[in-house]
Amino acid sequence: MSSTIWNGDSRSVPIDTGKKLSVVAVSGTYTVLTTAGIGAGTALATNATGGTYGPYAGPITVLLTSSALSEVDYDVAVTPVIVSDRKSTRLNSSHKLNLV
Repeated sequence: MSSTIWNGDSRSVPIDTGKKLSVVAVSGTYTVLTTAGIGAGTALATNATGGTYGPYAGPITVLLTSSALSEVDYDVAVTPVIVSDRKSTRLNSSHKLNLV
């Protein structure tokens, strides 16, 4: 099952041997930086809108960072699946507030 980060958030994502990371920017962009394991310190993607990274010969950890004003979905698996067509639970520009 996919996970989501929003609006400049970062998430440390472990990726086990043989697995892949798939990422889709529903809005905005994202950056992926390897922080541990093979290629530590390597940027895998900058200002990207979608991609699949891996599989890897050994376990690694990446830092996934979303841009400001963004929604970024991701999944880690042998065959990752991104579910992006669900309704957001956060307020966005389509929500209206009536302040009384």
